[in-house]
Amino acid sequence: MNGLLRSKEEALLGMLPDFFDNYLLELPITNRDRLLQKAEASLFKKGNLSTYVTLLNELPELDGVEISENGRINLELSAKVIDDENLKKIKNSVLRLIPWRKGPFKFFGCEVDTEWNSAVKWHRLASRIEDLRERLVLDVGSGNGYFAFRMMLEGARAVLCLEPSLQSFVQFRFCKHFLLDKPVEMLPLRSEHVRFEKRMFDTVFSMGVLYHNREPKNHLEDLRRYLRLGGQLVLDTLIDSADRPSILVPSGRYASMRNVWSVPSKQMVLDWLSESGFNDPHCIDISTTTVAEQRSTEMMPYHSLTDGLDQMDTSVTIEGYERPVRGIFLANAS
Repeated sequence: MNGLLRSKEEALLGMLPDFFDNYLLELPITNRDRLLQKAEASLFKKGNLSTYVTLLNELPELDGVEISENGRINLELSAKVIDDENLKKIKNSVLRLIPWRKGPFKFFGCEVDTEWNSAVKWHRLASRIEDLRERLVLDVGSGNGYFAFRMMLEGARAVLCLEPSLQSFVQFRFCKHFLLDKPVEMLPLRSEHVRFEKRMFDTVFSMGVLYHNREPKNHLEDLRRYLRLGGQLVLDTLIDSADRPSILVPSGRYASMRNVWSVPSKQMVLDWLSESGFNDPHCIDISTTTVAEQRSTEMMPYHSLTDGLDQMDTSVTIEGYERPVRGIFLANAS
């Protein structure tokens, strides 16, 4: 591997090899190596790598960074105030990484008001799921890692994220630049491209992924294979309000969103979970998405929820479907 590729690998893969050695020891070495090779190959197929590598390499080195949350994920220095020059570098990097979708964050005083106020969703589920303390967690379709950092702060032993979006992956690497010692890492891969030869995760999260899969039951079966026997699945998905097993298949877009292949009813999701080998599937929350949770912001200045709704009747989308409703489901792997 030439010097440029090695520089890219070190900047973008970060501490992944060490994370595998420290927290995924149950995996055979050959399985770990294959996953790292896939991650590397996936990154090098994407554009703008040099730009992102330069951005990450220009970030200041800061000692004593602490992470906390109050709805936001906060990064701050424990013993001193960050100097103006370094704060300027951080703010410039944040702006270069727009759009920010999941959050919010606060980086050393720099506020990042994201499209999704993800703390709202976390509040719906945090008290209903099994205690995360000392659990090995997989976050599928994690975005920039907001939820993964929340999981870590809840006491998870370690959290591995799967996220194919380069934009989200680099936002995560931005955060991890200041948190190298924290047990959270990310593979830049889709869940269907990942195989673990051991069922070892205690909790698996899949939030906002199911309806983007052409074969949703295959996705659920993959999630079960990631979980140890009895491990818990936390599933968040768009649902249709029908009171029977049914599937809405949008013709074209859904609330202006691309790649929404199907929107199942609550009972359909429960049936799929049972058929995919999960025990005790149940729904713990159904919520209509509002602008308090999803909207355009300075850090995500593009189309968002309101742009996908009928302006005369916001109870329906611009395509005539019902306004987005999301359900949160829990189940245990058999």
